[in-house]
Amino acid sequence: MSYQEKKALLNFVTYVIALLLYANYVHAHYWQEGMNTDELLQFWSRFLLIMIPVQIVIHIIVHILLGIARGMANGGKIKEEVVDEFDKIIELKSSRNGMISFAFTFIGGLIWLANGYGVNHFFMTLIIGGVFGEVIEAVSRVYYYRKGV
Repeated sequence: MSYQEKKALLNFVTYVIALLLYANYVHAHYWQEGMNTDELLQFWSRFLLIMIPVQIVIHIIVHILLGIARGMANGGKIKEEVVDEFDKIIELKSSRNGMISFAFTFIGGLIWLANGYGVNHFFMTLIIGGVFGEVIEAVSRVYYYRKGV
C-alpha cells in the first residue's frame, strides 16, 4: 500500500473516530429532550461550528505524527514527498466524488425538512453525509491509486 493510500485511509479513520468521540461527548453533556426548534437549531449549529475546527486540529496533529513516524521508519531521514500531476488529478477526482455524495445527502436532508420531519433529521443527515463523503473520498483515492488513473 502506497503512502498516499495509507494517508487517505488514516484521514478517514481519524475523521470517524474524532466525530464519534465528539458526538458522544456532546450528546452526554448537552443534549436535552424536548428542545424547541430554536434550541435545536442553536444546538446543532454549535455542534457543527465546534466540530469543524476540532477536526482540522486533529488532522494536523495526525499528519505531524505520521510524518514523525515516517521519519523514524526511514532511519531519521525525512524524504520529501513529491506531488506530481498524477497525485493532483487523483486528489481532484476523489474530492469531486466526496463532494457529489455530500451534495446528494444535503438534498436528502432538505427533503426531510420539506416533508415535515424536523430539524434533527436534517442535521443528522448532514453529519451522516459528511461521513459518507469522507468514505467516498477515501475509497476513491485508494481506488484511483490502485487503478493508476
